[in-house]
Amino acid sequence: MFTGIEEYLKDHPNDMEAWEDYFGLLRCEKNREKCLKLRENMERIVSESDDVKVLEKAYDLSKRSYLLFAKDYFEDYCIYLEWDREPEKRFY
Repeated sequence: MFTGIEEYLKDHPNDMEAWEDYFGLLRCEKNREKCLKLRENMERIVSESDDVKVLEKAYDLSKRSYLLFAKDYFEDYCIYLEWDREPEKRFY
């Protein structure tokens, strides 16, 4: 299922709508490796982009990726739980 969208993303690595579709596939497949790839790319996009809308979408996709695996991976659970908490109040 991921082959077509991964090919598209090779040529259009900053297309946030395509990454949103990729996340939709992740929700169906629950593939941990693909989720880590998504997070890695969102981190890259955040570090390279100056567009506020792109940054917001990348931030949101990253956050939802932690929620997706929070019930299966304790680290994802902790990161999601602490996501919006003030840095000085975080325990993780």
